[in-house]
Amino acid sequence: MSFQDVWGSGADWSAISGSEAGGRIATAATLACVDIKAASIRAMPIRTQIEADGQWHQAPGAALIDDPSDVFEADEWVYAAVASLSLWDEAVGVVTESRVGFPTRVEWLVPSEVGKRSEGGRVVYSVGGRDRLAWRHGGDIVHIRRRPIPGRVDGGMSTSAAVADLVKVGREGAKALVAHYLSGGLPPAVLTFDGKLDSTEAEALSERYEQRRRRAPGRPLVTGRGWNITPLKRDSMIAESAEIRRQVNTEIAVAHGVPPELVGGSSGGSLTYSTLEGLTQTLDVRALLPVYSSMEKALSRLLPPGQRVKFVPDVVLRTTTLDRYRAHDMAIRSGLAPVNERRAIEDLPPIVGGDEALWPPYASSVSALSSDTGGVA
Repeated sequence: MSFQDVWGSGADWSAISGSEAGGRIATAATLACVDIKAASIRAMPIRTQIEADGQWHQAPGAALIDDPSDVFEADEWVYAAVASLSLWDEAVGVVTESRVGFPTRVEWLVPSEVGKRSEGGRVVYSVGGRDRLAWRHGGDIVHIRRRPIPGRVDGGMSTSAAVADLVKVGREGAKALVAHYLSGGLPPAVLTFDGKLDSTEAEALSERYEQRRRRAPGRPLVTGRGWNITPLKRDSMIAESAEIRRQVNTEIAVAHGVPPELVGGSSGGSLTYSTLEGLTQTLDVRALLPVYSSMEKALSRLLPPGQRVKFVPDVVLRTTTLDRYRAHDMAIRSGLAPVNERRAIEDLPPIVGGDEALWPPYASSVSALSSDTGGVA
């Protein structure tokens, strides 16, 4: 199955997605929130693991992870999925290639342009006007739902819908600020006249003044006798606009789970981040972990039994070198992680014998088992 099989011959993916996605990324704060999450998860290494003897071991990369798309490179494919989950709270993909009954290539679609309905106890998807089968392993549709709600078959609560009014306020505020600067020497003002004016004349004169402000910025205004102009202070307008934008940025960041300080907002009160580590931990717990854990589970369901997908967030959420090395040492010495797993985080090659976790904990080597444990060296 190809992209053209879904959208029709000659269809352009960018044309289909551009207007809808563009409308949802209408402010700098929204764009920043989506990019922070998508770019962070895109930078995380993805491991394919296989279960053996009750333990998970590093396995060769799966085709779905290494080469998942005809449209995107592997890292771009991850970014697109995270962006979809951030904007629509769901990612919907069509399987375009399968091997032995399991998907190996999936093309992400625009969730709002994919029909979803419950029929006969299953979910039926309508893509490009044609129904697809209910999602299943190796089926036609891959559907990752970020915030599922009982009684609904889509992604549930939509972040972009929740902040739609805030996005509109931010967009209109930006337009007003630009118009304010472009008006040059004619600021918004209160016009008064010593004589009599009816409502029609007053409205016409107000419109003429506004047109002059916008069409001839920087030029002086000449009036006749009896007219008084009281300009509104620019400083107060700029300050008010900046405060509105800060509030809008804060609300949008909260909706996305991103620390507001990263997108021009403010946490307010005494809630501050004294260290970079505190900021990154908050970002991971509130914004990144819910997304990449959802992707891990969804992508793992697409692999053969006994295999799973794991993101490695440590690479992105790095603190100081000393703190990282201390964490590696504790994980290895306590038997929580093998040496090669921690070396991979630092982009170091594996070493012979480094795939086994140290056991018992704090032994001098993997095979150093005390006589009272009953283990076999």
